[in-house]
Amino acid sequence: MDDKQKTIPFTEINQRYRAMYKWELAEKAGVTLQVLRGWIKKDGLKVPKSYKMLPPYIVKEICERYVIILDD
Repeated sequence: MDDKQKTIPFTEINQRYRAMYKWELAEKAGVTLQVLRGWIKKDGLKVPKSYKMLPPYIVKEICERYVIILDD
């Protein structure tokens, strides 16, 4: 977490990230669904294969690790 994020209230940080479908996040990242699945597995994020929608905390983690900017 950088200095700017430390000054932002917690509720505001959580509002930036929402639950997203895997295919939707892959599209925003500019990669295939298989690559996104590989990232999730490699990073040990404990997301079952059967989940079609990723919870906000997983979306946040992936966006921070791989510098994905969500323009919602």
